[in-house]
Amino acid sequence: MEINFEYSAAWLLLLLPAIGVLVWWMYWAKNRGKDQYSGWSKGLRSAVSALRLLAFLVLAFLLLKPFIIDLIYDEEKPKLLLYSDVSKSVNDADQKKTSTLFDAVHEEFGTSFDIEKINFSGNANRGSDSADLDQYATNYQALVEAVNEDFYNQNISAVMVATDGLVTEGLDPRFVEIDARAPLFTIALGDTALKPDFELIEVLHNKLVYLGNSFEVKARINATRLKSSMANVTLSYKDEVINTQTIDVQNAQETFEVSFLVEAKNVGLNQFQIAIDSEAKEQNLANNASDFFVDVLDSRTQILIIAKAPHPDVGAIKRTIENNDQYEVTTTLLESWDGNVNSADLVVLHGIPTDVNDMNKVKVIRDQQLPVLAVATAQISPLHFNRLDFGLQIEANRIQMDDVGAWVNSDFNLFSIPNESNLDRFPPMSVIFSDFKFSGDVSSALFQRVGSIKSDKPLLVLSNSSGWKKGVLMGEGWWRWRLFERMKFANSTSEFWTDQVMVKLVQYLALRQKRERLLVEGPRKAMEGESIRFSAEYYNQSYELVNSATVNLSVVDSSGNTFEYRFKPKDAAYEANLGSLPVGNYKWIATADDGNQSFTSSSEFTVVMNRAEFARVSADHGFLERWSSAAGGTMVYPNSESVSEIIAGLERAQPIIHTSREWIDIIEWKWIVFFVTVLLAVEWFLRKYNGSY
Repeated sequence: MEINFEYSAAWLLLLLPAIGVLVWWMYWAKNRGKDQYSGWSKGLRSAVSALRLLAFLVLAFLLLKPFIIDLIYDEEKPKLLLYSDVSKSVNDADQKKTSTLFDAVHEEFGTSFDIEKINFSGNANRGSDSADLDQYATNYQALVEAVNEDFYNQNISAVMVATDGLVTEGLDPRFVEIDARAPLFTIALGDTALKPDFELIEVLHNKLVYLGNSFEVKARINATRLKSSMANVTLSYKDEVINTQTIDVQNAQETFEVSFLVEAKNVGLNQFQIAIDSEAKEQNLANNASDFFVDVLDSRTQILIIAKAPHPDVGAIKRTIENNDQYEVTTTLLESWDGNVNSADLVVLHGIPTDVNDMNKVKVIRDQQLPVLAVATAQISPLHFNRLDFGLQIEANRIQMDDVGAWVNSDFNLFSIPNESNLDRFPPMSVIFSDFKFSGDVSSALFQRVGSIKSDKPLLVLSNSSGWKKGVLMGEGWWRWRLFERMKFANSTSEFWTDQVMVKLVQYLALRQKRERLLVEGPRKAMEGESIRFSAEYYNQSYELVNSATVNLSVVDSSGNTFEYRFKPKDAAYEANLGSLPVGNYKWIATADDGNQSFTSSSEFTVVMNRAEFARVSADHGFLERWSSAAGGTMVYPNSESVSEIIAGLERAQPIIHTSREWIDIIEWKWIVFFVTVLLAVEWFLRKYNGSY
């Protein structure tokens, strides 16, 4: 503790002598020869002057605004984090055993450690109840990330995880490090003994097929401790058996691959099931069946590319789009095109128009308001390009080109553009050098980058006026980007950025939107335990987005039970969270009522059984040993002696002393005012009592 002054303490060198002289003058030098204190004894006069002197000294001290800096010491006990797996793969007995063990740890070490008991499964939220967790998954990556986020920069002595080693989501936790460098210990739950079991490991199938086409379904099946047994593998659609095959197990551990050929007969989302039927005595039947979905389309989306002249961009765009089976691409030169666009869902114009003849030939696209993507090259005529009203006007009399890079507009929200950290390394694109003027509802997905400088000039622009979707790419050289990615990142297993952007762009432009007042989006399928969310948009008579109407949602299950919900306004739209629903088929109808009119939208969805936590019946303690060893700890079994021994031996379990400074203004102490008042009151009383005036 130390005393400081807001004003310089040097003032005391002036104040102290001045106060001393003042008191001396009042009681010893004033009216010398006819002193009113002449009848007082020397001791009384000294006492009274001392009282006045002390009061003045205290007031002088306060005038300098003194304050005290006090050091505060706070001890932070080491934290011991106890995580308990409450996913579906851990039975109730093991969960109860873990709870009892952790309670014993808290009772034994609660005075030495700051202990936190946390449940986890698919997520690991601090303070969450088991009911708030996704119990149909186990994610060790989420656990480590939760430690790093919830206990950032805290004194963590150790992390203990009670689990069975069966992981269904996330990265291998051995590659996700705890920031605090604390050791991680695993407490092994479950039974590692192999039990007789047929396991449907994987189902491979097309996600998208076309009506009338046939597609292959492959099922991989693992048989454990079922030697000399047989099973039927059945593929069914809406409880109707399509085909059945038999597998004959000859070994104690054997894997089979069963293949089915299926014809796509029904448009829409088709739900199929593969199931294993056997007379063998299995303890776990939850991994004997799997539902899967195939979206059957009536026809492919037709993309027409019209180019003024052959160009590498045309081939690059065509190959990118054709990677998706949903699209069928036709390319033609303008001079060979017959002018027919009736079958096209999207038209891509490359280097068009160059003159009035080109403009007259392609203006049918504008007249019919077909979705269009225009690629502006050095050959186009700005005058005739602007007359096609693609949402962007080029303000230049003649074309000049500039080499630029690109950067992603983070505020763009028509569709998601993935992050690309290497975008500044892409080769430059040759872009029209000009100022631009926008018309209608325009959004820029990409902006131009000149060297390291991000400009606000657009590179990729999209607009939607009166339901007519248009996109403009302001230059040529997309093929260079695509080639650069394939050469530079040839060994990458992820989808290339250029392909992702082009496919998302085509998906957005080619999707025809109906002019409906109520638009509702909901899931077509959901997993058991997953929160089911709906979003809705309501438009007034002028087709302006508003949320003034009341929007309700009725959901009917397969037994005829009805559940009523109400959409909540969010920004200018609506949202509804139904939570998780039991496995089954559901139909829904949404109704919007603005007081004058009502509008409806309806569809259906399916909730399928989440079998991820039941796929394996044997715990994986080997994985727990490898994980804890990589994290500086060990694996133990759930008995209090082993766990107590580990905790007692934690060398890093030392408290941390935190110091902080506290500023205290002495002038705020009320007792000082009381003390000065008492001094002056006693001094006044003595003077008056002894006859002073």
